[in-house]
Amino acid sequence: MTTLAYCVSFFFAARIREVARRSNAALIQSDSGPLVEETLRAHADLVLLEIERVDLAEVERVKAHPALRGVRVVGFGAHVEEQLFARARQAGCDAVFTKGELARRLAELFAGT
Repeated sequence: MTTLAYCVSFFFAARIREVARRSNAALIQSDSGPLVEETLRAHADLVLLEIERVDLAEVERVKAHPALRGVRVVGFGAHVEEQLFARARQAGCDAVFTKGELARRLAELFAGT
């Protein structure tokens, strides 16, 4: 399984890289380019994105792309962003977590569960 970490802040990217390394998970990071193109280029099965840092219309485009039907998109953000969490779910994120929840669940996400 390959994971694309898209538009993730420097601090949280380090945490994601560390858990990916310990999980022997393939991880590709990108902060540029349209999400659809980056997801296709990475052959990603899982996309992790920081919802405060991305246009959520990008998620809609990923979910609508025929070649990306099986890609799981997981958004995460600050726990105070309840309205943004709702918009991320509406855009098509398969799951949306607070940063703390994501940190606790990274290993299981990398394991594909």
